[in-house]
Amino acid sequence: MRAARQDPDSAPAPDAGPALFRLLGPLTVTIGAQTLAIGGVRSRAVLATLLLDAGKVVSTDQLVEATWGADPPASARIQVQNRIGRLRRTLQLVPSADALIGTAPGGYTIRPRDGDLDLDQFRALTGTAERLEAAGAAARAAALLGQALQLRRGPALDGLTTPYLASAAHGIEQRWLLAFEHRVRLELRLGRPAHLVEPLRAMTVAHPFREELHGLLMAALYRAGRQADALAAYRTARRILTEQLGLEPGPMLQSLNLAILRRDGDTVDAEVSGPLARPRRPSTVQVRTPAVRRELPAVPAGLTERAQQLSLLDQAAGTVQRAPVPPHGLPPRDGPRAAPAVLVHGPPGSGKTALAVHWAHRAAGQFPDGQLYLELNGPSGPVEPADALARLLRSLGVPGPSGDVLEAAARLRSVLAGRRVLLLLDDASSIAQVEPLLPGGSEAFVVIIARVRLGALTARHDMARVQVGPLSTAAARQLLGALVGAARVHAEPDAATDLVRLCAGLPLALRIAAGTLLDRPHRRISTLVQELRTAHGLRAWRRMDPAWAALTGTLDTSHGLLPAPARQLLHRMGTATTGPVSPATAAALTGGGTTAAARWLDLLCAAHLVREDPDGRFTVAPLIRRYVHDRVASPVPSAL
Repeated sequence: MRAARQDPDSAPAPDAGPALFRLLGPLTVTIGAQTLAIGGVRSRAVLATLLLDAGKVVSTDQLVEATWGADPPASARIQVQNRIGRLRRTLQLVPSADALIGTAPGGYTIRPRDGDLDLDQFRALTGTAERLEAAGAAARAAALLGQALQLRRGPALDGLTTPYLASAAHGIEQRWLLAFEHRVRLELRLGRPAHLVEPLRAMTVAHPFREELHGLLMAALYRAGRQADALAAYRTARRILTEQLGLEPGPMLQSLNLAILRRDGDTVDAEVSGPLARPRRPSTVQVRTPAVRRELPAVPAGLTERAQQLSLLDQAAGTVQRAPVPPHGLPPRDGPRAAPAVLVHGPPGSGKTALAVHWAHRAAGQFPDGQLYLELNGPSGPVEPADALARLLRSLGVPGPSGDVLEAAARLRSVLAGRRVLLLLDDASSIAQVEPLLPGGSEAFVVIIARVRLGALTARHDMARVQVGPLSTAAARQLLGALVGAARVHAEPDAATDLVRLCAGLPLALRIAAGTLLDRPHRRISTLVQELRTAHGLRAWRRMDPAWAALTGTLDTSHGLLPAPARQLLHRMGTATTGPVSPATAAALTGGGTTAAARWLDLLCAAHLVREDPDGRFTVAPLIRRYVHDRVASPVPSAL
C-alpha cells in the first residue's frame, strides 16, 4: 500500500523556542528568565568565538586573535586559559554543562544542544523555508522566514569589535539581509504587498546602495496600486546612486522602471521573483573578492599626551546610537557617521602618522571589510591621483587600472559602496591629490594625514579636523624617560628639560635624540645638549649623528611644498629676525606689499612652519630657525 503524500504546509518546523546562547544581537546566555553574567568583553569574545564554530575545535591562536586583534599582550594565551576556566564555572547551570566547553588538542570546543544557539535556529528555519518553497508551500516558507528574522535582537555580536569578530558579525548581518529579501519576494508572490511598503522604505534608508531593496520597494508599491509612488522610488534610488557613487542604476532597476511605466505586471514580477537576487549590474567592475586587506603599519610605541586627539578621532568615526529593533523584523538604521573623513594635521615631526596608526589599530574592528594604507608622498615627490587610485583599486581586488582619473574615482566609489573600509592616506599634500580618493557613501571612512591644513577640503566635504601639536614639556620628558629610561632623566632633570626644548617638543626629534643616547649608554644628557647647542644648523646635527636626517627630511618635504615667495619669506624670517614679525615687517623682508606678505604668512601657518601669536604677529620656532640657516641664500632687503 502506497504511503500518503505529506502536505508540505504541514511539515514540522524547527523548534524556535527561546535559545540559551544568542549571537543575533549582544552576546547573552539565558536560562529561563535568568541571564548569566559572562564577564567582561574579553570573556564574551572568547565565548562568542567558540559559539561561532560550535562543534569544531577552535585553536588558542584563533581565540587570541578574536579577543585582542593584531596586538595581543604577551600573556594572551594564559589569559585565554583563565577565561575558559571562568566560563566553565559560569556555565555550570546550563543543562549538559559537563559537555559544553571541552579541551581538544591545540584548542577548545563547545557543543550546545540542538536548538540552544540562536544562529543554529536561524540556519534551520531558513533551510526549512527553502525546502518548503521548493515543494510549493510558499506561505509556510514565508512564515518560517518571519520567525527566523525575529530572532535578531540588534546588530550581531554587538559590542565585540576586534577585526575577527567584526568580520563574522558582518557575515551574519548579510545572511539576515538576504533572508529578509527572500521573505519579501515570497510575500509579493503571495499577493500581500501592502504591509511590505513601510518596512522596505526603512530598509532602503538603512542600506541606500543596495539596489535589490530599491527594486523590491518599487514592486511592492506598484502591486499595492501606487504606480506614481513606485516611479518616485526609482527616481530616489537613481539620485542616490548617481550623486553618491557616480553610477546609473543597474539593468534590474531600469527594467523595473520601464515595466512600471508600461504597467507591465509580468515583467515586474519576473524582475523581483525567485529565491535569489539577480546580479546588481553587469560585471563592468570585476572584483576578485580578495582576502580582507589589513595594510596598517606597525603600532608605534610610546604614544604620549594624545588622549584628546584619540577622542576626537573616535567622535569623527563614530556612528549614531542604534535604536531598538522595530516591527516586522527590520534592522535598526546604521546612522550616518559624524564625518565622512577626518584630517589629521600638524607640524613636521609632531607624530601625526603615529597618532593615526595607533588609532586605526584600535578602531580596526569597526571596519571588518579592510584597512588600507597609502603613502601619498614618495621618493620622487607627491603621488599622482591616477597612481593612488590604481593602488587602492588593486588592494580592493580590481584589476586593470584606468588612466582616466574621473573614471577610476567613480570605480573606487562603486567598489567601496556598502563596505566598511578604513582608508589611511598618509602625507597628503594638496586637495587635488586627495579629493578623487574619497568614497561616496557613509560606510567607508578616511583618515587624511597632512602637513598642511587643507581648509577648503575639510569645509567642502564636512570633515572633522584633528590638530597634532608639539608635546608639553612634562609629556616630552615622559616620552624621553620611556625611551632612554626614567633613571637617566631623573639623574639629569635640567638637562632633560633643555633637550626637550632643543627638540621643540617634537616626538620625532626626541626619538632621534633618544636613539643617540641609547647608542652611547654612558653618555650624559647634558653632553648631548651642549653638542646640539653649539652646532650651527641641522646639518651640523646630522654630521654628529646621521639619524637626524629623518628630521631634516621631513622638514625638506614641508619646505618643498611652499611656493617660492613663501619660501623666501621663511628664509628671511629665520635669519634676519629673532622675535615675532608683523605683516608690515614681513612685507619689508620680501620687498612687496602687506597684502601679499599676509597671504604668504597664512601659507606658512597652514604648513605649520610659522606660528601666529595672539597679538597678530608671527613667530618662527628655534628648531625651524636652525633648519632655515641651512637653507638660506637671499640677502636682507635694505628697507628693513
